[in-house]
Amino acid sequence: MQLKAPYFFLLAVVIVFPPVTVFAAPYFNPAALGLDGDDPVMDPAQFQYLRERQFQEEGRYFVAVTVNQQAVSGQWLEFRYHPQQKRLLPWVNRRQWLIWGLRPDASPAFAETENTAPVADITALVSGVSLSFDSARQSLDITIPQRFFLTEAQRAADTSLWEPGITAFMLNYDYRFSRDSNSFSQRTGHTLLLQSGVNAGDWRLRHHSRAEHREGKLTWQSERLWMYRAIASRRSELQLGELFSGDVLFDSRAFRGIRLASQSDMYPLNQQGYAPVIRGITGQSAELTIRQQGMTIRRETLPAGEFVIDDLNTSFQGTELDVTIEEADGTVQRFTQHGTSVPVMQREGRLSYTLDTGKYRGNRNNNKDLFVKSTAAYGINSVLTLYGGGYAAQHALSSGVGAGVNMGAAGGVSADILMRHTTAKHYPRYRLNYQKFFPLAGTLVNTGAAHEQQSRQWQVRLLQPLPGDNGTLSAGYHYNRTGHDGRGYRAMISRDAGYSGHIGRVHYGVNAQYRTGGHFRKADKRVSVALSVPLDFAGQQARSHFHYHQRAGKASLQTSVNGLLGDEQRLGYSVTHSYQQQGAAHYRGAELRWRHDLADIRGRINHSQGHNTLNGDIQGGLIIHGDGITLSRPLGETNGLADTVGTGGIRVASRAAAQTDSAGFSVIPQLSHYHQNVIRIDPETLPDNADADDPVVQVIPSKGALVPVRFAVNTGYRVIYALRTAQGPVPFAARVKVKKADGSSVSGITGEDGEVYLSGLPAQGHLQAVWGKGMHEQCGADFTVPEDQQGLITLPLICR
Repeated sequence: MQLKAPYFFLLAVVIVFPPVTVFAAPYFNPAALGLDGDDPVMDPAQFQYLRERQFQEEGRYFVAVTVNQQAVSGQWLEFRYHPQQKRLLPWVNRRQWLIWGLRPDASPAFAETENTAPVADITALVSGVSLSFDSARQSLDITIPQRFFLTEAQRAADTSLWEPGITAFMLNYDYRFSRDSNSFSQRTGHTLLLQSGVNAGDWRLRHHSRAEHREGKLTWQSERLWMYRAIASRRSELQLGELFSGDVLFDSRAFRGIRLASQSDMYPLNQQGYAPVIRGITGQSAELTIRQQGMTIRRETLPAGEFVIDDLNTSFQGTELDVTIEEADGTVQRFTQHGTSVPVMQREGRLSYTLDTGKYRGNRNNNKDLFVKSTAAYGINSVLTLYGGGYAAQHALSSGVGAGVNMGAAGGVSADILMRHTTAKHYPRYRLNYQKFFPLAGTLVNTGAAHEQQSRQWQVRLLQPLPGDNGTLSAGYHYNRTGHDGRGYRAMISRDAGYSGHIGRVHYGVNAQYRTGGHFRKADKRVSVALSVPLDFAGQQARSHFHYHQRAGKASLQTSVNGLLGDEQRLGYSVTHSYQQQGAAHYRGAELRWRHDLADIRGRINHSQGHNTLNGDIQGGLIIHGDGITLSRPLGETNGLADTVGTGGIRVASRAAAQTDSAGFSVIPQLSHYHQNVIRIDPETLPDNADADDPVVQVIPSKGALVPVRFAVNTGYRVIYALRTAQGPVPFAARVKVKKADGSSVSGITGEDGEVYLSGLPAQGHLQAVWGKGMHEQCGADFTVPEDQQGLITLPLICR
């Protein structure tokens, strides 16, 4: 290839005068587009228009987003031209900026902006935020000042991002069929379990019921009815109806009434449970490294001054943490954070509480009196947690206090006393729990004791991993003495020991138990051995299981094979054979499971000597929402409703989700409430006449919500038009637009030979191309896409 003289001149200038940094916008003389003296291939005004827009038209682009040099996501974003900035800027709403880590109160103007309101220029709204959109790399680099930036844990704690979901009726059903027959009789039974619910705003109403048909009789029973809602500002939940109590001081009981309780799952994952706080002071900027058993679990740069690390993950669980602080001048600080947690421990400054009122359900002690009960636990610091509570009813009064202490290298301990007062007597209950982790050996020891009237309980458990991934030993001792029955105290003592390990994918275990006293007239001795071996073949997963059990000298042996079949592993199977030495009895069984898009189906047959059983089970879900009825597999507590704008047959990239139905909806069961869920559709399942603007959606649902997950799927033809005028191809970078009947539009930009890619086109319409301001710098054309063509279509089109 020969270079023309002007190109040699430009090359020489670049070599002799290397580029320097200047504080001005880059400039290129548009006249250079006509170096041969011919007419330029692009109008200078059009070139200037594109240069200001980084040679890209306004619209939606898939970009790699980084925030403070950390990769965040790849997603489709809309970019619009900002006349003051003279460049393309992302057109996203406030909620998206919160997800990227910008503090809700970064500026007064940003704080007052609605979450759904678009932000035209974030750099003008929040001081110090900068953006860099690289059209060549298709990347958006965002820099947020540290004082305005929230960590991932802090972002997850932002309650303004929690979505309450849409109004809907939800139903889980579980139909069970059983037939039991022998040589003398046959019995058939039908059971229908229903779990229904209604969502309206922040409220969730739930009802569990059961219907049975056996021996010609039909019965129906309401098992539980309750409703609840989140109190986000207090990280708490309000419940009404048939509930269950449960707290750090009192036993769990079923009752009918009202409950207000804090919820640990409303905190980010790395702020749930107990973990110590690490404090220190640096004289200058420094690098902090935290290691747990030799593995680095945290590394970050600290500014000069005091620092506090209060968001360690709960995997701490008693192991020692080695902390290293290396300052800029080379000064190094090292110290070890000891400690062992016990269940009652709270993070520093964290308050956990419950408040219950109502009447107990069930026949236990036949107590139907109205009661009020409250407990609270508060983390004074990383070392001490105090807790206590009280109970009041017409004929009973109880109160108690306790403490949990992190004793560092000595372990962790909790102790409490509960005083019970009734009209007949007064008596206390004492409890003690101790836990210690030995980091050198990896040994975990847990022991506890309780005393109440004539009852005594004491237990100890040891867990010991063996070096070199050679398995784990466990051992336990449990003593339980109940009250006096007129013949003395009844005490039961249980001892157990076990070993489990694996060699590759082969897992094995041995367990033994020895129990005396209680209702056992003779010592109860049990030994079991388990072995699990993989049997994968032809790419299909399968495992064989062997289980030997011996009790009181009588042995039983069970062998089974189970696995999954198919590319999507929808079909599961299990074949079982067991033998019992007592009576020389053999039992045989086989089971098939099918994971359908709209239900889980299971069938099982069992055979023993003269006895046969047949069982069937169908489980599924149903949702009634504002746009219709959608069927699904069993629903979870929190779910999503995928919406692909009326396009069916698209699969959501979730094992539990089905393809979208003919209306474009699919249920996504088992979402994580109060945490970010990233949901994708499979682009391979898009129809030939459809594409998705953004195949990825992020949602943070509240507990029990049905959140809409909307994917912008464009249905229509995908066409590459080669546009020509009477003078030749439409000029490079001409803007092309097609308006659709629903008011939306499809746009693109032409290439060097007038070709333009347009997706989501209707079968016919009008196309307009513009490459300048004059009437001679635009053209239009009517088009009709051939009905017999699918996929990506290439067609010529005359533009006049």
